Amino acid sequence: MEIKILKIENDNNCITINKHIIINLGKNSINTLLQDGYDLTKIDTVIFTNIEKNTISDYPLLIVSLEKLGVRNKINVYYPEKEKNKIEEYIHKKYDTYFDAYIEEYITYIEIIDKKLEEKEETYKFIQTTDSNYGLIINDKIGITGNTPITDGVKEIYQRSDLVMTDCGQLEGDNQHMGIDDLVVLSVQYTGVKIIPINMTENIKEELKNMKLQNVIITDEKYTCYMN
Repeated sequence: MEIKILKIENDNNCITINKHIIINLGKNSINTLLQDGYDLTKIDTVIFTNIEKNTISDYPLLIVSLEKLGVRNKINVYYPEKEKNKIEEYIHKKYDTYFDAYIEEYITYIEIIDKKLEEKEETYKFIQTTDSNYGLIINDKIGITGNTPITDGVKEIYQRSDLVMTDCGQLEGDNQHMGIDDLVVLSVQYTGVKIIPINMTENIKEELKNMKLQNVIITDEKYTCYMN
């Protein structure tokens, strides 16, 4: 299984799995993916862990790109329950109803709920971590927390995963995001889990490098790893 993490604007990250799954599309995701040689025509799955600007900003551009590239296969778009209207509003704000016919024919919206789903090549276990955020586990190995504080849902992701990509954009966690203090707690509690902090500022990255936590992997502008 190939995991690629790319840094985009505003210290956020876009994640791809096995070249055909994209997780979150913050600002400048599409240009960053293209610059890295990513083939957008291979996409068949898009997952939004939450519906905020730092996760959906480039979704309208993805739709435009797919249409212009002549992609005519079904694409599944997973979104947190009851949030579909926000996605539609965001696209209409950018392009009015111009791409509605394309979306109707080729985009399948799937509401995320707390359950396990099996697709052609992967299984997804979605776990709610806050009212508006869902983390997930792919193939019972790779965890992604999304933007969230430490909750029972986050702990479940850690308990079930070998590697977890974890929100860590600040020094101290609050009721919306985890911080370095939370990362330290998780790294001690789950010593057998590899942890990759995402959405880091440069200051946070340097702070974590200096701490030299044994099971925490600090990534650069782009990072690729493989798991069996």
